[in-house]
Amino acid sequence: MVALALGGQLRELLRRAAAGETVREGIQVQVAAGRIATMDATFSPLLGEDGQVTEIVGSGVDVTDRQAAEVALFESEQRFRSMIDNSPVPCALNDDDHHILYVNPAFVQTFGWNLSDIPTLADWWPKAYPDADYGLQVAQNWQ
Repeated sequence: MVALALGGQLRELLRRAAAGETVREGIQVQVAAGRIATMDATFSPLLGEDGQVTEIVGSGVDVTDRQAAEVALFESEQRFRSMIDNSPVPCALNDDDHHILYVNPAFVQTFGWNLSDIPTLADWWPKAYPDADYGLQVAQNWQ
């Protein structure tokens, strides 16, 4: 049995559905003694032949674990960003299309270039290796 732990919020969602609106919102529900879950709940009105709401259909998906995973991922990304931002080692990140997505402060301090100076790897190689032959050799070794 699911007991709702939010009275007023649920009443408002049901009021809106009874007025003809389909509503979707995260709600907190008590699913067991001492356990509160977050549900992605949807309430939809069903209309009779006269166009009036005759029933409200409700459904929900427990998203508690997903939300916890999203928080853990965000916290992990924050720790990683802090580590890279504060690293004394120059770091850069590029995507599969060779666009440079990020350079850390040590990169800017060491090389003197920021993202607007080197938006792609094609912009990076000639700046980093002005000798074209040597630059080609280094690029081949990287690949």
